[in-house]
Amino acid sequence: LMAMTQGSDRMQTAFLEIRKFDKMKRSDYNSVSEYIEEYQRQYHMLARFKAAPHPAHSLSQVLQNLELEVKKVQFIREEVA
Repeated sequence: LMAMTQGSDRMQTAFLEIRKFDKMKRSDYNSVSEYIEEYQRQYHMLARFKAAPHPAHSLSQVLQNLELEVKKVQFIREEVA
């Protein structure tokens, strides 16, 4: 019974961390570097749960959030696609 409960707690924590990752926006942070650092930290958190998204998806998400601030983002997105 304890093992089932502990597994359930881990699953719930993983679910909450995934939701947190999906809701991350640049506008929630004071600087680009702060956003990127927190994004990386959250990505690694998901990796511990074996739930990290594909790196291409993560890159796409970051570039989309930085598109208005970094002039070369559109070029990068076109080259990756």
